[in-house]
Amino acid sequence: MRCPLPIDWLDSLEGAASEERTFHLRDCRPCQLLVEQLRRDLPDLPQLRLVRAPDADTWPRWREHDTVSPSFGEIWWGTPPPGSQHDLVRVPLLLLSESWQEGGRSWFDVVPLSTDIDSATPLDLLIRESETDLRAPWRAHLRHQTVAERSALETCIGKLTAPGRRTVQEALAGRPLGDRFGSAMEEPVGSRLDTTAEIEDSVRQLGRSYALMQEAGALAHGLSRVLSFEMHHTAKSVGTMGQLSLAAASSAEEREVRWEVDVTERGRLVGRLEHRAPDDELLFVVEETTSVQVGPGVRAWIVAWSKRQDQALTSAPFLPAAGMQVSLGRDQGIFPQEVTRVELRLSDEC
Repeated sequence: MRCPLPIDWLDSLEGAASEERTFHLRDCRPCQLLVEQLRRDLPDLPQLRLVRAPDADTWPRWREHDTVSPSFGEIWWGTPPPGSQHDLVRVPLLLLSESWQEGGRSWFDVVPLSTDIDSATPLDLLIRESETDLRAPWRAHLRHQTVAERSALETCIGKLTAPGRRTVQEALAGRPLGDRFGSAMEEPVGSRLDTTAEIEDSVRQLGRSYALMQEAGALAHGLSRVLSFEMHHTAKSVGTMGQLSLAAASSAEEREVRWEVDVTERGRLVGRLEHRAPDDELLFVVEETTSVQVGPGVRAWIVAWSKRQDQALTSAPFLPAAGMQVSLGRDQGIFPQEVTRVELRLSDEC
């Protein structure tokens, strides 16, 4: 059972709770805390037929740790760099890599977390209560994954447990995880995405340092102002395919794979790979794009690598727009599931 919304608990507080919700409340710490807070905020409500939430002294508390060397699987408070807008919020960040050195500084792949699991989208990984030592479920916003500098990591507040590390590693490898992603978006676009606006602004600032360093480095070395940004992929199970007469198994899980990248101050691109059988053509289909301060004359192109050949597939330059189909080549015999890596490249000299 998914956690009921606050309005659902209010309905239960004003009357009799269903047996299902009563059993859910016994085992769900976040809902226990929510019900207890609702009781304190609304003291005139009658006594309920819900189990009593634990005393506040037994609530889980975050303890900040002084860790010199952050590492994969730890959860840190992320602080936007000095000079950022004053209203940006601190964001809990899950470290997705060990540190690496570039430009004389230390960097980490990170993804923002929130406890708003009810608004999770198909691009959000759901981390269970038992998968971190913070004793609360989390929503990892994979669509906002970025690179943060060591100085942006303020303090460590927790880490993944062994099962949590396995779950995150499986997600990063693009393997299907069943119901571990949010539900499909049936409502108008933006209704659930609006809840992440503050997170998106803060993460954009966190990733700004790395993007600027890459641009400055390219110009300093006299390069032709071509910038490469690796696209991250997420896989979601969308059902089970029918009988497979030539396969060892009788059925297989069908997956949707999305490739996306968020380039600080330049824009965001989300798309998928498709194979057009009649022409044996591999396509990159643009599903979502935002353009921010790209400047005149900027062009983009997609570069992809597959298991079948060492040479990369490269599209012609294009101006990104939703619905655009970008050809990566014909007569190659390459299917989307065989692509292992995709890059977005930008240049203002195309």
